[in-house]
Amino acid sequence: MIAVSKAAVVVAVIGVTLCSLSATSALVQSFSTDIQIDERQAQVTPAQLDLSAAESVRLDAETVEAVLESSYAARQAVLEARPAFVAAVAAATTAFASAKDKVDVSGHRAAVVTAQDVVRATTTDAKLVQEQSDAVTAIASTVTAEVKAFDERVAAEAAARAAAAVARESRSYDGAVWTGEGAGAGDWFADMRQRLTNVGGGHIELRQFDGSCGGVQSVACAYSTGGIRVAPAIASWSSARKNWAMVHELAHTVHFSRWSAVAASAGYAQLFGSDPELLANCMASARGYTNHGHAGQCTGDRIAWAAQLWNGVVAW
Repeated sequence: MIAVSKAAVVVAVIGVTLCSLSATSALVQSFSTDIQIDERQAQVTPAQLDLSAAESVRLDAETVEAVLESSYAARQAVLEARPAFVAAVAAATTAFASAKDKVDVSGHRAAVVTAQDVVRATTTDAKLVQEQSDAVTAIASTVTAEVKAFDERVAAEAAARAAAAVARESRSYDGAVWTGEGAGAGDWFADMRQRLTNVGGGHIELRQFDGSCGGVQSVACAYSTGGIRVAPAIASWSSARKNWAMVHELAHTVHFSRWSAVAASAGYAQLFGSDPELLANCMASARGYTNHGHAGQCTGDRIAWAAQLWNGVVAW
């Protein structure tokens, strides 16, 4: 009994001891696992922070790229809009040149300069460039219309003066075509008729008049309403002068046919001072008729310009 009890006790103790060791081992293992988890967590947290930072950098880079792309597109749009503005300024410059000595364009010119300053300072606003192009185009159109109105007014005034001259002629002469009746009268008139035909004016009506030509006295006169008039006094002129006179008056009729275009021409203003008599003389010189006493005034550039008008061409 005593021996068995001791053995049982020993086994019991040993069992308890074994059990205790097993429980202790499990507890130790549990502690070890927690430590490993904490260590892993400590390693993961910096990695997560690094990933977040990398993601932030990526997003910032994408934002910068988007901004750069937007800025590039805006600048490209401005570059594409600028040629239209340059063309508008060129058109305005041409309009300003045509307005010289006709229309005051100082205010319009200042507006175009302001538009140029605005466009020059703009690098990303294509809409603003287009608005300035439209504004400059409108200025060019306005100036062109003003110049046209000026030219039409000048032409109308010239036509009125010519009509007044015709009216004066009608009061002093009945306007009938000269028939050659009267002592010797037909000879000089028939001669002038032939001379006008010979120089290319066979299609032009020729009549006699009293010498009143637009308020001044002259032996020959061309009218914007058509026809050329000659006075008996021309009979005393030399043959060369008579030929020149017919070419000179014929030149006036050609000028009348292109009156508005010539009046608006810079060449007419700069070369001839808008003087129709000088132009007619140089047109005569262009055809070899220089007996007008002012051959020195018909320089090469004037003759070249005048020669083209015979063909209805206003050179510039």
